[in-house]
Amino acid sequence: MHMTHLQVSATFAASLVISPALGTYIIDISQAYGQIEVVLLATMITVFNLMFIIFMVPESLPERKAVWGVRISWEQADPFAVSYFVSALSGRGRGRGASIC
Repeated sequence: MHMTHLQVSATFAASLVISPALGTYIIDISQAYGQIEVVLLATMITVFNLMFIIFMVPESLPERKAVWGVRISWEQADPFAVSYFVSALSGRGRGRGASIC
């Protein structure tokens, strides 16, 4: 596993633990901030992060491998495809045919 992948995974895991605790701490330290302010702060940070990624992080896929404008089907975009694949391998199928692709 590449070191960068480990760093991204560790950062994501730490954010899942730290974020709720930080939100609770912000609410507790001051009566001026409530849940709405904490949610707005989290939303602003998320929007900033997305803008930073879109405009500042370079594309890592080589230009010759990048395929733009290729349409994918809803079947290919299925987030549960892995579970269908695993159930097809185990012989259970997915109800509407055991086709994996």
